[in-house]
Amino acid sequence: MSFESVRNFLEVLGGARPPPERLASQPLFHLFLGVLWFAMFLTTLAFIGRATKFIYVDF
Repeated sequence: MSFESVRNFLEVLGGARPPPERLASQPLFHLFLGVLWFAMFLTTLAFIGRATKFIYVDF
């Protein structure tokens, strides 16, 4: 698998380019994209604020 094919695949998953016609006609592909984006959203919500530590120092 070349760099270009990986890049094209990731661009389709990210929504930067439309999927090929053979995938666009498959409802399962659109379901997969929805589940992928929902999982990324839930992961973001689960880890919000855990990586940042805010320390307030009052002088």
